[in-house]
Order: sequence, then structure tokens, then C-alpha cells
Amino acid sequence: TLQAPLVLPEQGGVQLQVAVAELDEAGCRSVSIHSRAESIGGDELSPGGAWTRHATGILASGGAERSTSKIESSLGSEGAWPPEGSVAVDVEELYSRLTERGLECGPAFRCLRAAWRRSDEIFAEVAVPEGQAEGEQPFAVHPALLDGALHALGAGPLGANNTKEEERIWLPFSWSGVCSTAPGGSLLRVRLSPVAEDAVSIVVADEYGSSVLAVDSLSLRKISAEQVRQGDGVRHDSLFTVDWIGCEPAPEMKAATAPAVVLGCTDGI
Repeated sequence: TLQAPLVLPEQGGVQLQVAVAELDEAGCRSVSIHSRAESIGGDELSPGGAWTRHATGILASGGAERSTSKIESSLGSEGAWPPEGSVAVDVEELYSRLTERGLECGPAFRCLRAAWRRSDEIFAEVAVPEGQAEGEQPFAVHPALLDGALHALGAGPLGANNTKEEERIWLPFSWSGVCSTAPGGSLLRVRLSPVAEDAVSIVVADEYGSSVLAVDSLSLRKISAEQVRQGDGVRHDSLFTVDWIGCEPAPEMKAATAPAVVLGCTDGI
């Protein structure tokens, strides 16, 4: 479940923390994702702010056989690609609309290569941008590819119902029934199908139609372009940081033979 969107600042970096708990009695693990700005000036004693929790969830095993069947039936190697009856979508125009609404994608996340629409379904082809796939990638699905696949939502009913006056952006909120069946490559095929007014199912296959990932339901929430812009680089708790302030120790402490640390030094101590 998404608690707060993560907006990358134009300058500086962001530290990410993913915590996975021990197995509980039901054989599941809780997971949480936090972030904070990078340390100021590289000083380990001056962190860029407190950790902000962005998402929580539950990890469990099972469901691989069902998800594999779902993927192969829709994006299998024997089926036509793009699917018959689908109409091509202008990807450049789609990214232009996203930029107008405050969601500007940098080169590393501009992964959507082609998209097609058939009724309410969206089919997409995503690829890791040139220069980003160097070295080993220990991902079941490259995170930039999954993010790029969701950009195609703007070409479907969710994007069509979004008037220019509203300037609303749909963001991922809650994932359920997520099953990874095999590691994916640098080029993937994706199908996005509506399962509710504000939710879609997702199936992902590699370029040969072999199953990679399935999501029963991804719930989405609308936010305004203004909300996105306000979150750019804002650290609401940035005033509360740890800092070292010089302090003259009291006379009785000067006689101490062992090293000492004074906390909360005030006049009269």
C-alpha cells in the first residue's frame, strides 16, 4: 500500500531503505520502503532529513502456476504481437501529456517504446534505455521497466477520463496478487486490463512470450499536478536534523580523566 509518493529532486540524490521482516506464523513477511535525502556535503553526521515511509506490504509464496497460465494465454509466443485489433498509440504525445501534468520522466525512466489500445485494454512494449542495462541486473523485473509500463495507463480509459482542466495523474496505490514467475530481460511485453474503475490487472512476458510477472490488481489514486510539483524537493521535517555544536564544558568536567560527552549543555552546568 502506498503511503506517500516518492518524488526525486532535480538536484541531489535520495537514499532508499527496504526492510523485510522475519516469517510470521502464516508464512508471510511484512515489507516497508522508506527514503530520505542524501547526506548534506557527504557528512555522515548531517543526514538530509528523517526517513519517510512510502509503502508497506506483505510478501507470501504461491500462485505461480495460475499466473503463468494467465500470462501465456494473453502474451504467449504463439499469439500475434501486437494483438489483432489493437490500435497504435503515439508514445511521444503520451509523454508530452505526462510532462504537462507535472510528471516528467528522465532518460533512465523513459522506457515505453510502443503502445497499443484495444477497447479498454492497453498493450505496451518497454525496454531498458540505452546505457542503463550495463552490468548484471539482479532484478526479476527491472524497476524502470515496470514504471515505464505504467506510463501506458495514460493511453487507456484512465487517461481518457482525465480532462486537461483537471490535470490529474494516476499513481500506484495498492498492489495485490503479485507473482513473479521468472526473471525478465531488457525488453518486455505488458498487458494492462481494467478490473475496476480505479484498478487494473497486469501481465508481463519477455519478448518471446515467456511469463515474467502477474498482478491481480493494482489500485490507483488520482493526485493533481500541483501536488506533484509541491512534493519536488520538499522535506517537511528538514528542520529536525542532528548537528554538532561546540560547547565549553563545566569546570568540574575539565578535571575528568576519561573522555566525556555533554548533551544539552546550558548556562550553569
